[in-house]
Amino acid sequence: MKPLALLACLALTALPLTGSAQPAPAAASAAASAPDVEKLSPAQQLEIIGSLQPSLVRVEYTLQYDKGEAPSSGGSSLVDEERPMELPGFLVAPDKVLTADIALHPRFIKSLAVRQGEEVVAAKLEALGTNQPCRLLSLAKPFKNGKPLSFAPAAEPYLLLSHSRHEASWLAIIRPMQSGIASSDDGRKFVSANCGPEGVVIVDAKGAPVAMTFTDEMPPDDSWKVSPTAWEMTPAAEMDKKLAALEEQAKQCVLHVRLNFRSPKKGSGDEFSSRRYGEDGGAESGGTQSNVPGVVIGPQQVLVLAHLQPKVTARLEEITLFLPDGSKVPAKFEATLQDYCGFVAKTDKPLPATAKLSDKDILSYRHGLLMGMDLRLQGETVVTYFDHCRTGGFSLGWRKQVTPYFNFSAENDFIFDAAGQLAALPMAHRPKLSARENYGRISGMLPSTAIAGIFKDIPAQVDASNVPLTAEDEMRLAWLGVELQALNRELARDNKVSDLTSDGATGAIVSFVYAGSPAEKAGIKLGDILLRIYAQDYPKPIDVTARDPYAWADEAFPWDRWDQLPESYFDRIPRPWPSPETSLTRTLTDLGFGKKFELEYFHEGKIDKKTLTVQQSPTHYDTAAKFKSKPLGLTVQDMTFEVRRYFQKKDTDPGVIIAKLEPGQKASVAGMKPYELITHVNDKPISNVKEFEQQVSGATGELSFSVRRPTTGKVVKIRLDKADTQPASGPAPASPPLRPGLPLPEIEP
Repeated sequence: MKPLALLACLALTALPLTGSAQPAPAAASAAASAPDVEKLSPAQQLEIIGSLQPSLVRVEYTLQYDKGEAPSSGGSSLVDEERPMELPGFLVAPDKVLTADIALHPRFIKSLAVRQGEEVVAAKLEALGTNQPCRLLSLAKPFKNGKPLSFAPAAEPYLLLSHSRHEASWLAIIRPMQSGIASSDDGRKFVSANCGPEGVVIVDAKGAPVAMTFTDEMPPDDSWKVSPTAWEMTPAAEMDKKLAALEEQAKQCVLHVRLNFRSPKKGSGDEFSSRRYGEDGGAESGGTQSNVPGVVIGPQQVLVLAHLQPKVTARLEEITLFLPDGSKVPAKFEATLQDYCGFVAKTDKPLPATAKLSDKDILSYRHGLLMGMDLRLQGETVVTYFDHCRTGGFSLGWRKQVTPYFNFSAENDFIFDAAGQLAALPMAHRPKLSARENYGRISGMLPSTAIAGIFKDIPAQVDASNVPLTAEDEMRLAWLGVELQALNRELARDNKVSDLTSDGATGAIVSFVYAGSPAEKAGIKLGDILLRIYAQDYPKPIDVTARDPYAWADEAFPWDRWDQLPESYFDRIPRPWPSPETSLTRTLTDLGFGKKFELEYFHEGKIDKKTLTVQQSPTHYDTAAKFKSKPLGLTVQDMTFEVRRYFQKKDTDPGVIIAKLEPGQKASVAGMKPYELITHVNDKPISNVKEFEQQVSGATGELSFSVRRPTTGKVVKIRLDKADTQPASGPAPASPPLRPGLPLPEIEP
């Protein structure tokens, strides 16, 4: 709206600080009589400050915690120190104060007062600057010694008056206005006043107020030379109505989305994360459920704001939308966005409402009054806070995309303009594989105009390798066909690759090459040092490393204590052989099968490069065929390439590996242990689980098993009666409970 009626009369009631009630002199005569500010003596400058001092006040916000949450912007320390947050204020009428706008939700403000000297007067918010980042406060009563500013146009030169706390005192500072004209390539033209965000009073060389500003950009013509009483303001009551309307609108188009995932399989890495963080730790930490926001972009399309790595998306099973009326709507995965942290889901039926996306350039909202929604999903509880906000600035991001940041303090903000259109939302650029070193929280704001561009051509925006998979395909991996040893500083120097590996921080030594593998076909040899991967459409190389956080590292698998460990610990211990999922194979898997890449490696004293194609690995332990014998209480799996490598077995050597034992059942009681090999049943060699099944299914009487582990072997005999082959009439014995994270017991050898 245009200037408030209550402000329109301020220029008539406020007296000029010079004490004269006469109209302001013309600009030309003022310029003729105004002294040069550079020639003002310290005494003259102090006289100007003294004349303006009765117009300066301090705005005091007494802060508080809300629901255990501390106020932002250092509010916690202010509450602890039992002192208010202080901002400079300027009297523009006997009972009106103009001060800078703050990014603080009203729930954190316990009380608001304005101070002048020792006099303190209660205050309340009356209006917000529509295009100036300021707020107008109304006082419960005028100050005894207050003198409102009275503004009149005048000619140059100008001075800037500001005041702020410095150490233990408040300082009023006056300085020349170093104005300069600026013109931007997007058409903006402005005078740069070089002022701070807390506001300044612009006065002429005699100290008479000319104007105020809370931004560093003023019109290049004389239109800025007006009283702030002429500024466009939005009454606080009107903003409250807009926020209430926005709350109802946002409930319809910004939804709570629940994602359900399969439990991570053992050996996936995520499986150990889930034990550390618990099943409710979120999908990225191995959990089975995530609650995230979603924006209804089309009648049946929802943009789900979730940054899921491909191995997590692979486990995605269900998508549920929670509507405002309490109903739940299932949705189907459609596509993961290639360049942004989100994916598209689709419903079978149209949804009640869609978000209204602003088509305005995000730069047009500079300094303007906006509205923000802070949305928080705490489990399945949705908490929202609404307040006004403003752009705090802009920066260039990925591919020169203009990225705004706002003075709304939360990190899950949805920004709406005055018309209720979505202007920006919390959606970051998805890191490339080469940016995997950035494992911290990924955050950012995306203008709604970019979202509209994405949905114009979704097929061109998708990551085909980041999709849900079946349980059988979940553990598929890329295959290079090497085993690696991590470099360190000493090895890097000995191999003369310090300058190529950041002194051993990156790079990996090839310790084994599988026959027939892509690495062998490319000519990679034992002792070569893999350095980097160069992938198409990725801006920087991907360093090869060989550090596995879930491996036994340099510790030997505890075979010497294996017979003494409680059965309940077997599922808590990493496998004896290195996992085929390494940082290298995971990177190649996420790159996508069939994609070409260039491998850089150090071979025989020089750097070499080979172009390869990402291939899927042969069957590994997590995808191997298995068979479960209920009478024996035993599950076995086929030996795979990494298992044969660990046990030093040829492809023609017999054996199946014990994958799982049921506590208290016959195989367990007989002394079998997980990860041992069964090579013979009744002296007949067993090469795969089908042959094992043929030998034990329906068998009765005594069965003899040849069992091996590294360096040792044994014969285990188990008697099966006819009753053992019948279906069980009662529940199977339960495994002893075990708290996640419980350490291995210390067992004397």
